[in-house]
Amino acid sequence: MAPEVTHKGITVNIIIPKLIYTPVIQMIDTVAPEHHESITAKRLGKPEDVAAVAAFLASPEASYITKQVIIMDGGLSLTKVGSIPAHKMMEIQYAQTIK
Repeated sequence: MAPEVTHKGITVNIIIPKLIYTPVIQMIDTVAPEHHESITAKRLGKPEDVAAVAAFLASPEASYITKQVIIMDGGLSLTKVGSIPAHKMMEIQYAQTIK
């Protein structure tokens, strides 16, 4: 889509938020609070973190940023844990709760 609209001053970017503190992630956090140790930022993301990136990308200051994918995971994707698919993480967390 970006090649079709960038010349009109429209930018196209993707934000991929991971481990943002939402009700589902809150459940995982309750079961395995040590998971924060694997996140480089040592905390879960907040909805406000995602909103700030979206607001920046929508601002004139980001007019030269287009066709980018921004992964918001506090550095988790750079770790061994970050390579585990989300559904597998959920299975691991669930298995820990029934022990």
